[in-house]
Amino acid sequence: MKTRKFLISNTLNIFKSRASRILAFCIIFLVLVFVGLVIILALAEDKVKSVQLTPATSADLRLVSKRWWPAEVGFRDTSLELSFTETQLSVSSNIEIDLVNPPTGWKLQKIGNEGGRYYYVILVTNVPTRVTEYVIKFLDSRGNLIYREVIINPQGALVALPSWADSKYLSSGDDLLVQVNREFKLPQDYVPQDLLILSDLGIRTWFPTQLRQEAALELQKMTQAIQAAGLDYLITSGYRSFADQLRIYNEKVSAFGSTDVADRISSRPGYSEHQLGTTIDIVTSENGYSTGAFELTRLSNWLKEHAHEYGFVMSYNSQSGEASGFIYEPWHYRYIGGASAAEFIKSGLTLDAWLKARK
Repeated sequence: MKTRKFLISNTLNIFKSRASRILAFCIIFLVLVFVGLVIILALAEDKVKSVQLTPATSADLRLVSKRWWPAEVGFRDTSLELSFTETQLSVSSNIEIDLVNPPTGWKLQKIGNEGGRYYYVILVTNVPTRVTEYVIKFLDSRGNLIYREVIINPQGALVALPSWADSKYLSSGDDLLVQVNREFKLPQDYVPQDLLILSDLGIRTWFPTQLRQEAALELQKMTQAIQAAGLDYLITSGYRSFADQLRIYNEKVSAFGSTDVADRISSRPGYSEHQLGTTIDIVTSENGYSTGAFELTRLSNWLKEHAHEYGFVMSYNSQSGEASGFIYEPWHYRYIGGASAAEFIKSGLTLDAWLKARK
């Protein structure tokens, strides 16, 4: 009996001893793993990484939480077909960046930051004469290198760009209340992403014309109201690309033989509200679908009284000439949204002055 008790007790002691050793081994192993992870993470934070990410095509960049992760750099467009002697590339990043050893004639200009993103334009003053692929190198504020590929494909003879001195670039024209004038300009590659063809909505146009979705749907309502009032209309212009505006401006310069005259009746490329995709030119058969004497038509009077009810306002009224540099254009209306239009009408200001006062 005593021998049996001894054996059982001895067996239990051996078991307990082995279990203790296993437990101790597991604890030591876990401690070592934890210490190893801490060392790895510490080294990773100090290590400069050079990582080539998949190019982003949107300005809406994902923010990352790890401090050592390289900047996410997005281009609005990485393959440009153009016919200008200079161009700009719109760039955004979730942290600050700078160019490293850029090609000759390339310069990074910071526009500003908003909503956790930084906005830039790369000014290119020596567009190549043949298709050229560039590998652009950025250095972010954490010391990381990021690479992006850009292709510039010149089209035919390159044309010089007229611009206004000391004007500032806008990161985007998406905000309905953005100010576009001789002080603020849109990049060449800015194109609204929600354009609709107006004729698809039953809106009468001179040629295929586009407008941003919100503005187009409100224009549809407004033109229906115009017809219900027994009036006639025709939309002769809506969204214009940067290249479209350059062509129109150069035509005016050729026709009048002077930039001074052209600047009174047409915007230089990048400075036009039409590039926003929220602006229209509207005429009527009452005066032969002409802008001449449009102010005397019934449609002009109707627009002055009712256009703001649909979010459209006159950009260049009879008081805006000296400040805006443009002639009185009662046929030129811009969509700014219903609530903003009502506020603007009550202010009694010109549109440019009202937009400036809101900043």
